[in-house]
Amino acid sequence: LAAGISHNLNTPITIIQANAELLKIKNPDSPEIDKIMNQTKRMTGLITTILEKGKRDQETGYINLDLNELLKHELDFFNANLYYKHKVEKQFDFCENIPVFKAIYSDFSQSIMNIVQNAIDAMYNKPNRVLSIKTTKNESEIILTVSDTGSGISDEIKAKIFDPFFTTKPTNIEESKDIHQPRGTGLGLSLVYNLLMPYKVKIDFETEKDKGTTFILRIPIN
Repeated sequence: LAAGISHNLNTPITIIQANAELLKIKNPDSPEIDKIMNQTKRMTGLITTILEKGKRDQETGYINLDLNELLKHELDFFNANLYYKHKVEKQFDFCENIPVFKAIYSDFSQSIMNIVQNAIDAMYNKPNRVLSIKTTKNESEIILTVSDTGSGISDEIKAKIFDPFFTTKPTNIEESKDIHQPRGTGLGLSLVYNLLMPYKVKIDFETEKDKGTTFILRIPIN
């Protein structure tokens, strides 16, 4: 549905862009026209991102997957979330010349973005919100770390976080006085575990109450 809407938005945006360019020729010093043109270009970029994501998420065949490219593409998609874009500090460190590996794109895009979304949600009520994502490699594996400065995971629930339907977030609006507070289904990390298990990905985490959590994914290169 999102891909269909995005596709249909292309035509009016193209018309707006073309007419803005004509107006620019007649009024070369107008800053308002520059603002229109910049925003239509931004909208075109967002639409392209949505269309590409929709196409890739529908692919069911194995491809040579570049983890850095996947992260850059999916994190661009997150920019549509104004809370993420303006209220979360981002620190990205992607290893150069990272090896590719065979995988279904959506298995990793869904898994990693669930972990990233959890990290963002964990920082919702924190004054200091820093999302750190890093890729490294060694001879046998690619290592992805996703860190947040959120609420952390208490000792009592560490063993439950991969259980289906287990969540510490409100599951509906009625459970929260804040309508903007993140809500959960308890399926995010369970989905991560089940999607990545066939690839023999090792999933670890380090956490400290009220200071944050780091998830570590170790992906076998072969």
